[in-house]
Amino acid sequence: MNARPLARQIELEPASLNGHGPDAAPSSAAEPSAPDAVEFEELYDRVLSRLRRDLVVERERRGDLAGSYFH
Repeated sequence: MNARPLARQIELEPASLNGHGPDAAPSSAAEPSAPDAVEFEELYDRVLSRLRRDLVVERERRGDLAGSYFH
């Protein structure tokens, strides 16, 4: 009887680990550069704006445009 392996071994190249392998250099994420900080702020502003729009849409859908201001 020939036994087939249940799983096959996959060899990963270091580049496919995106810098997260055991030999990865320390990340500079603790100190973002100025362009990274600007990109983060823009992303944060876009996400916050989207969440606010979604909240207004949800309140309109429920008929609660004033929120809890008049309760």
